[in-house]
Amino acid sequence: MKVAKKIVTKIFDLPFFYELFQRFVKKAEYDGKIRDLLDPKPNTTVIDFGCGIGQYSKFFQGSNYLGIDPLFECIEVAKRRYSNTQGINFKVGDETFLKSMASESVDTLFGIGVLHHMEDQQVVKLMAECARILRQEGKICFVEPYFYQRQPKIRQIVMRMDRGQRIRSLDSYLQFIDSSKFEIRSSQLLGALRIPYDLLHISCKKK
Repeated sequence: MKVAKKIVTKIFDLPFFYELFQRFVKKAEYDGKIRDLLDPKPNTTVIDFGCGIGQYSKFFQGSNYLGIDPLFECIEVAKRRYSNTQGINFKVGDETFLKSMASESVDTLFGIGVLHHMEDQQVVKLMAECARILRQEGKICFVEPYFYQRQPKIRQIVMRMDRGQRIRSLDSYLQFIDSSKFEIRSSQLLGALRIPYDLLHISCKKK
């Protein structure tokens, strides 16, 4: 089982298969829902953390956008497709990359389906850097799968098949966010996927 899981993970690390699968599971309105959550504004500095192939960069034309992803192959695809747009840039990196950024220099940091791939200590480092690099009233936005009490069994089974093995409950996600530094809101993202799979939206504004 573990060997099969590793093989599937390697396959979906390849941009072609990742994109094909995403097209299969997402409803047509998915990207529109994500855009509404991100509420992009012009002339802002934005970090797309775990950007994959950079598909959300299209929302941030007219901004200073940086997509970061640990997979070199994904970043190469993102560069080919989107980096010819002014203000759109991509870098290979993870949460440690944020250490190179100036304090209070970012308006928005978002991650779509990222935290459930990260170990606890990685998320702790990420949130510490977010608190440092965000400007006052800057925001963080995450969209993540989550478990909850009395969740239908079929949803739990499907979600446990995810490559990301650290799907958490809402409270477990929120434990990483310092409520003394952020105003926190959360809501369920409904009607976005074709499969039985629960998504949570977490929005944080720096105080």
